[in-house]
Amino acid sequence: MSFEPDELDAIHAEFAEPITYTGAGLTAEPITAIPSETDAGAFLGPGKTAKRMTFEIRIVDLPGRPRKGDRIVHETGNWTVIEPDRHRSIDAWILTVEESAP
Repeated sequence: MSFEPDELDAIHAEFAEPITYTGAGLTAEPITAIPSETDAGAFLGPGKTAKRMTFEIRIVDLPGRPRKGDRIVHETGNWTVIEPDRHRSIDAWILTVEESAP
């Protein structure tokens, strides 16, 4: 599924939140991203849950390719990129992250 540029802009305008990004050619630069928290997958047993946190960042907002170890600061905390994934159909990077120290 592909979206038209104006549709992608409307989605980003509606759901994007401010972050600070370090990496991919940026140093503590304010940009916007769409955060998402979903179930991580496999059942870990009663009372245990795992969540997967991602940030969707428009490709045009990063001057370089995001890498493992890049850092994101968001109102939910400090995050380190563990898996960058380019999604051409939405012209965005989907960055899976893990919590990190400030």
